[in-house]
Amino acid sequence: SGSILRIEVKTASLASDGKFHATLKKHGHTDCKGTDFVVLLCVIDPELVIPFVIPTLALGARRAIAITRNPVSYAGQWAKYRGLWESIHSL
Repeated sequence: SGSILRIEVKTASLASDGKFHATLKKHGHTDCKGTDFVVLLCVIDPELVIPFVIPTLALGARRAIAITRNPVSYAGQWAKYRGLWESIHSL
């Protein structure tokens, strides 16, 4: 199709609170609002990385995102975007 997608990639490892956190917007540092997708890579260990391929519009005005519990079995709001590489290919 010839279109160029803008993708922001974020990595997150397990924090002391038991969640995987990523900053989406921080003044002077990062801002995903000009992108089409945010790919959040939850790094459980070097051999196990769980991707969440989230359309930026779905994130709204959030400044940060967190995946709770184990990303493999996570069933929260962002679960439908786990491994959703097809969403990028469909554009």
